[in-house]
Amino acid sequence: NRIPPARRSPDMARLQQRARAQADIARASAQLRAGSGEGRQQLLMLAARPDPSGNTAAAIIRAFAEANDRFGAAEAGRIGQAVNRSGGARAQVAIAGALLAAGLEAEAAALTDTAERAPGLPAEQKRDLASLRTGIAIRAADRLNEAGDQAQAFESLRPALASNPDSAELRLALARLYQGARRPAEALRITEQVLARDPRDLDARRSAIDAAIAMRDRNRAEALVAEGLAFSPRDSRATVLEARVARAFGQDSRARRALETAAVQRQQELGHPTAMAVAGGPPPIFPGLENPFARGGSTSPGMTTLGRPQLVALPSDPVARDIATQLAALDDQTAVRVLGTVGGRARSGSAGIDRLQEISGSFQVSVSPGVVGGRLSATISPVTADAGQLGTDQGTRRRFGSGLLNANVASGTTTASGVGVGLAYTASDWLKADIGTTPIGFHSTSILGGIELAPAVTDNLRFRFTGERRAITDSLLSWAGVRDPASGRYWGGVTRTGGRGQVEIPVGRGYVYAGGGYSQYQGENVANNTRTEGGAGFGYPVIRDGDTELTTGIDLVYFAFEKNLRSFTFGQGGYYSPQNYAAINIPLDYRSRIGDLSYRVGGTIGYVNWRENASSLFPNDPAMQVRAVQAAAADPTGATLSRFPGQTQNGFIGGIRADIDYALTPQLSLGGAFRYDKAANFDETRVLLRLNNRF
Repeated sequence: NRIPPARRSPDMARLQQRARAQADIARASAQLRAGSGEGRQQLLMLAARPDPSGNTAAAIIRAFAEANDRFGAAEAGRIGQAVNRSGGARAQVAIAGALLAAGLEAEAAALTDTAERAPGLPAEQKRDLASLRTGIAIRAADRLNEAGDQAQAFESLRPALASNPDSAELRLALARLYQGARRPAEALRITEQVLARDPRDLDARRSAIDAAIAMRDRNRAEALVAEGLAFSPRDSRATVLEARVARAFGQDSRARRALETAAVQRQQELGHPTAMAVAGGPPPIFPGLENPFARGGSTSPGMTTLGRPQLVALPSDPVARDIATQLAALDDQTAVRVLGTVGGRARSGSAGIDRLQEISGSFQVSVSPGVVGGRLSATISPVTADAGQLGTDQGTRRRFGSGLLNANVASGTTTASGVGVGLAYTASDWLKADIGTTPIGFHSTSILGGIELAPAVTDNLRFRFTGERRAITDSLLSWAGVRDPASGRYWGGVTRTGGRGQVEIPVGRGYVYAGGGYSQYQGENVANNTRTEGGAGFGYPVIRDGDTELTTGIDLVYFAFEKNLRSFTFGQGGYYSPQNYAAINIPLDYRSRIGDLSYRVGGTIGYVNWRENASSLFPNDPAMQVRAVQAAAADPTGATLSRFPGQTQNGFIGGIRADIDYALTPQLSLGGAFRYDKAANFDETRVLLRLNNRF
């Protein structure tokens, strides 16, 4: 500005114009990110300024994209095209590139078509347009791959692969399709071909490492990391790859050291940018274009006083973002967590018998064990359960304890309180184990626990084996045990001990499963029982877009108990135990996020057919059963029963559920849950509040 206008050269004038435009765009962009509608209007007005190079419109499109305003980016692109027609293909290439970067592939493709029809294009612009075509194909394929449609994604890549089969970018996009289709062996083969031609290609190396991790081939993943660090020992991207492998195989301390080193390296790179050498020739020609996815086929510089790297990077720097994201994920994975809950449960039924009202809470502390990875948690769970006061009418008394034989005694136990304790360990997605107790303070206290192993046998096959001992919480009788007011004896406190096996197979974006199991039921002065079970089904995400997902499917359920012990006379178990139960359920589950609020709602509707056999009043005491038979025979009204009758029922079942979590701070969240279930022979409602803090 200090140079008089008459003495400015054309280059000076153009420089001044660009500088002013950039300053205007920066101011308007800041207003847009602050939520100002004025900033949006200013950006669109700036897009209407003629600039034959197309750079102003491209910069405005990028500004809208950084503010997540896709509609604004598309409108700026249309305005930029209209006012810069004199710029020809040069302006169109610049605008199309910005539209592609904003995720607007269709708009970028249409503008590229227009530019390619211009006569007499220079070689440089032809190369730019070819690069745009490749980028559009890759972006479209990646988007379809994320949606689980690998077959259509390949169709997006096919024309570009046919015209440029030696492109490393296209080959890596193809490798991502194989990875998305859970075929990491093919992904690894393609990425290793790219690496054979250019071992310094860190994008290819990252894809290869991701494939090796998916195959659980730790030796190959470590070898790829070592090679990358040997070729690029000071490159932050190579160090980040070491952190990826360390995290994948439970080496949290190593992962943190690698990420902190990468943060320092990236800060130095941003302060002193250097050019990366690229070596090697083109990869071999892609051998075919058949669609393989179609059906049938100490504090140092850059460190804070706390020892954590302080990244100094532009918000758009992808490497710095990746480092920060992984550090945050590692913090979340390894941080000490404290979880407190309070909740209630209400189950329908007759007072004093099968009705149940429960108030419970829990306090849990979980830590990462360090070298072995995973999480170790300890939980204390106080609970109070109340069945209500047993009715005074003779019919009700006869259904409880030995009331049929001693009808004039007082009511038995109707409440219980205690505190359960437990320890649990979880390692990634393949191992879970826990041990604990039923609430100490209940009449009957049992040791509980379980272990679950879920090995991935191949890329498309996982087995899940579970062995466990659990409390049956259907009623106060089955859970805590109660006292018979006539004899003074306790009975109940039922536990289930058994195992289950299941096979799980991914199918596209969804999965199918089938499995079965066997359990034994035992309790104090309760007849022993057994259960066999089987089930199969599938789940499929109808919608999957970022944090939003809508899933549905079908579940087939079958189980059968040896004995019907659902009643509450002495020796019965107080838990639902039909001799045949078959149901078909259709679940629907939706989850999403709005800012700091995440939520999940769903429901299930189904149809069930079940059968119960007749059952003795006193299945564990033949002498008492004989007296019951005699009492029934001596009753001229026929109202006295010696056996509970069997029944066969069918009808609709279902339920609704909702979960919500709100992040009060980055470390503290408040959540709640609601459940309502209409089962075969009862209704149950649950509510829960939880407070979760991460240190």
